[in-house]
Amino acid sequence: MPVMAADAAAERAIREAAAAYAAAFNEGDLDAVAAQWAEQAELLEADTRFSGRDAIMAAIASGLDRAPGMTMGIEVDDVIFISPSLARVDGSLQVQFGKEEPGRRSRFTSLRVLEGDAWLLAESTVTPRYDDAIETVAWLVGTWSGESPLGLPVSLSSKLGLDGHVLISELTIQAAGPEGATVFQAMDTVHADRQTGELRCWSFDSTGARAEGSVASDGVRLNRSLTGISPAGSAGGQSRWVQVITPLDDNRIAIQSIERSIDGQPLPDTDVLILTRGNTIRNNFYGGGWYGGRGWYGAHFNAWWPGRWYGGWDGWGVGLATGLLWADLATWGGYGAAPVSYDYGTTVVYSDDAVSVAGEEAGTPEEYAQQATDLAESGAADGVAGDEDEWRPLGVYALARDGETKPSTFISLAVNQQGVLRGNYYDAISDSSMEITGKVDQ
Repeated sequence: MPVMAADAAAERAIREAAAAYAAAFNEGDLDAVAAQWAEQAELLEADTRFSGRDAIMAAIASGLDRAPGMTMGIEVDDVIFISPSLARVDGSLQVQFGKEEPGRRSRFTSLRVLEGDAWLLAESTVTPRYDDAIETVAWLVGTWSGESPLGLPVSLSSKLGLDGHVLISELTIQAAGPEGATVFQAMDTVHADRQTGELRCWSFDSTGARAEGSVASDGVRLNRSLTGISPAGSAGGQSRWVQVITPLDDNRIAIQSIERSIDGQPLPDTDVLILTRGNTIRNNFYGGGWYGGRGWYGAHFNAWWPGRWYGGWDGWGVGLATGLLWADLATWGGYGAAPVSYDYGTTVVYSDDAVSVAGEEAGTPEEYAQQATDLAESGAADGVAGDEDEWRPLGVYALARDGETKPSTFISLAVNQQGVLRGNYYDAISDSSMEITGKVDQ
């Protein structure tokens, strides 16, 4: 049976120590935080164990480095004395990673031991609350894309299911080209254990491999520790690895698998995969200051402007906002029933000294390049457009430099009924523009 303290002063001292711990953490006073841990203390947080004061403090310091401004609130619910010098403390933690980020709540059970006149932390177990645990991974919700180390397109789609209690993710790697076949596919689920609040994960992929494990977070990175069955046809049986997912900024993540092994034999870490959140460039389009109406054209007198838009200003707006259906454009311009895809390496193939397009020979590489030049120049020669010529917008395209999420280069294109192409190329960094001329290959 637990022994109740004869003097309430001991319980008051423990509660004051907890409050002082949170205050020191929030002020960044790590010496004061360390002073509350016993030298051989143990910290178990989610599925990660830290042994000894030095290891615990290294983890705390690392978390603060990766999440500047992180704050903590501690609420002590119960103090139960096991002996006059040993007490079990139960309560909750509220960790905030930023003013605009939702807080994360956890339950804790600690053992505090009296050494001298101080109640030190000898052991602490921190468990995320079941109803909040999934928030640890919810920031992954959305679509992400990038390239594999071999240059193949990679896409990752994550969403919450079962009323927000499960994170479901699907990763796909495709062969190069617009119609590239899927060469690898994986599906993952993350779910919070109702009893412990621990995040558990399950993974399945198109090679026949499967794995399960746990997900832990240090407030910034996600570490997925997985154990499972190797792919079909593999020489090994049991696979182990840790997948580390690190946010680089609001719109980019880095994924890498480390500590890999098959049947106990170590394997090298994988290359880092960088993925960018989908729609980032599109959502930041207006941040580039482009296409604000006639005001932009007033500041760039050399930019091309049509005599008039097909359908007037309404036609201009519809084309930019929703695009044009091919059937509508083809009927208007007299083009083919279906568009031709010019995809180098797939429909356009260079082989030795010959080029083929859709399986038909198109001459030597030099001759093929000259055909494109001649076609574009014919559009420039047709460039004296009358005031009554009607143009239809083909869209505005925004590009961002490598590693950036706001576009700085913009291309606008329009076509008239004769297939003449016009538009503008604009570099927002140098605030310079050039006219684009060309012609549709009918």
